[in-house]
Amino acid sequence: MSTTLGFRPLYQQVYDLMVTKISDGEYRPGEMLPSEQQLAGQLKVSQGTVRKALDTMTSENILERRQGKGTFVSEQTPERSTLRFFGFSRPDGTPLTPQNGEESIRKRKGTAKELRQLDTDGSEDVYEISRTRLIENKPAIIDKIVVSAKPFQGLQEQGKIGTALYTLFQEKYGIHVISTNDEISAIVASKADAKKISVEVGAPLLMIQRSTFDIHKKCVEFRITKVNTQGIIYTARI
Repeated sequence: MSTTLGFRPLYQQVYDLMVTKISDGEYRPGEMLPSEQQLAGQLKVSQGTVRKALDTMTSENILERRQGKGTFVSEQTPERSTLRFFGFSRPDGTPLTPQNGEESIRKRKGTAKELRQLDTDGSEDVYEISRTRLIENKPAIIDKIVVSAKPFQGLQEQGKIGTALYTLFQEKYGIHVISTNDEISAIVASKADAKKISVEVGAPLLMIQRSTFDIHKKCVEFRITKVNTQGIIYTARI
């Protein structure tokens, strides 16, 4: 590894290399990494340099440390994704787990706004996932999820995705979701919204516009979620 002036700091070079190895599938989700000492020997750097790189990756949720076991590549199971990236509860703090409702996937041309949000590499085609989710068996959440078609070829053939979207990203497409940015605002229900989640037209809804980023800090998903605010609180954990 180079320490020549003008290159990235040595620990950052180790970080970049490890990210590439994970992205390329050399280290799989849930797999334990070699020890810091072994990695230092392989990369011909100090153990402290490796530790700093791994600490940074752990803080960004790319890796996870398990006491007494080692360091592992973070794995996106449906349960972990729900706990980490989504948070619905009652006002008294009782957690709520959305259930699967109606869902459809279609391929279309992206809008100017969607293409600005996504790193599309010049492609204009996107997949749109439209779905409703249930809270205690009642429709309460509307999702419109848009991803660039190029890295997600065949997404429409996956069947009903439900809550396992980020797990599918990781397992099928090698795309590791590590962070999200949510912009939250208050809106009123349109006629179409009211029909989907059984509220009055003009009822208050919470709108969450989400940009989702992968291990390379590239935006891979743009999502608009509308939530019936009656008795439901949304908590942003990221």
